[in-house]
Amino acid sequence: FVTTAQMVAKQFGQRVQVLDSFSTNAGMGYVLREAQRLLQTGVSWEDLEPAITPFRAKLKSWVLPQSLEYLRRGGRISGLQFFIGSFLKLLPILEFQEGLVKPVERVRSFHLGLELLAQRLGKTFPAGARVTLAHAENPQALEQLGGMLRHEGVLLEGMRPAGAGMRRVHGCGGH
Repeated sequence: FVTTAQMVAKQFGQRVQVLDSFSTNAGMGYVLREAQRLLQTGVSWEDLEPAITPFRAKLKSWVLPQSLEYLRRGGRISGLQFFIGSFLKLLPILEFQEGLVKPVERVRSFHLGLELLAQRLGKTFPAGARVTLAHAENPQALEQLGGMLRHEGVLLEGMRPAGAGMRRVHGCGGH
């Protein structure tokens, strides 16, 4: 997406600047709001990218897929990994940070994944951190995770649908 945005930005010259959130869609919203705040406090257009870097490094996002199917279709896992993972009913919890995606946990059920995700978010974000949850085609799981997070003491900034065709629940937060 960044490459496409850079190509489009060239058509507008200095009026458009592309900032990579190195995150998921919710993380992008946090980066845009922080960029706006920085500009309003006097950070110059030219200094925006380096000024946003420390904030962007604080963003964390996790994805819990309901099945391995979309990871296989998207080329994220091989056919063999799909077969073994599906047979063993394993699901990864994936973390997005600084533009990289890595599995941080493997769970034997979607519900257990939600519980671990809630615990991880509760330990990761301090009081007052902003957290947004997103789902694709599973609002019930989002509500369930929201309840677990409230139990962990995490304050939710928002809950909304994610991109079409993506079956996931994730949390993203920044300070």
